[in-house]
Amino acid sequence: MAPGVKDLTRILHPGHPVWPGDAPFELKPTATFPKDGVLVHEARLSLHTGTHLEGPGHVLRGGAGILDFPPELMLAEGILLDLEAPLPQTLPALVFLKTGEPDTWRAFPEVYRPLPPKLARALVDLGAKLVGTDAPSVDPIDSRDLEVHHLLARAGVWVLEGLALASVGPGRYRFGVFPLRLAAEAAPARVLAWET
Repeated sequence: MAPGVKDLTRILHPGHPVWPGDAPFELKPTATFPKDGVLVHEARLSLHTGTHLEGPGHVLRGGAGILDFPPELMLAEGILLDLEAPLPQTLPALVFLKTGEPDTWRAFPEVYRPLPPKLARALVDLGAKLVGTDAPSVDPIDSRDLEVHHLLARAGVWVLEGLALASVGPGRYRFGVFPLRLAAEAAPARVLAWET
C-alpha cells in the first residue's frame, strides 16, 4: 500500500461475525497444492458481511442497486467526522462517521451507535451522496422500520457499513470506494483513504 494510504476495510476471515440471522461467512479451499497443484478458495457470505456498500434498493422496491453505483463516488473528496461532532456548513459528497467501533469484531456488536435520524436528515439536506459508518448498521439492531435506511434511500444516498476507522482521525480525505460489481442490492467493498 502506498505511503499515507489507509485501508478502511475489515478483514474477512472464517468465523467473521455476521448480522444475526444472516448466513455465516465461510471460506474454504476447493483445490490445494498437494492434490491439484493450485490453491483455490470458495467463499460463501451474505452481501452485508463486514465492510459493504448498500444501494437504495436494499430497502426500496425498485431502488438502485450496486450496478447503479455512480463512478464519480468511487473516487471522491470526503470527510471523516466523529458521530457527535457538529456538522460543517458545507459537506463533500462522501461523509464517514466514526462511532468508536474496533476494526476487528470477535463477536457481533449487539450494542453500537447507530445514526440518529436527525443527523441523517441533516446529511441529506447538506447534499451528502454517500454516508459511511464503522457500525454494523445505520439503524439500531432492533429496528423494524429501518427509519434511517429509508430516509437515506429516499434521498438517493448510498450507505457504507462496517468500516474499519479506528486508525484514522477526523479530517478531509480522498476516498476510494470499490464494491464488487454484483447485480444485487449490496456488495462487499474495499475502501481506501488518503489525505488530500
